[in-house]
Amino acid sequence: MVEVTEELSVARSADEVWAVLAEFGGIGRWAPNVAHSCLTTAQGGGVGAVRRVQVGRNALLERVVEWEPG
Repeated sequence: MVEVTEELSVARSADEVWAVLAEFGGIGRWAPNVAHSCLTTAQGGGVGAVRRVQVGRNALLERVVEWEPG
């Protein structure tokens, strides 16, 4: 079995990094394999928020079913 490990240092605080990652509709700005993403609900986070994500020829809908603020 092969194990691959990657590491990246980011010159930002943990709170700043998590704020970007937690922005549910913003995955297309930081995930290189995502061609497009958009919210399909008016709410941008929390239980019930839904986004459409395009990855290559595949499109998927992701729905938040659990949410723990912070």
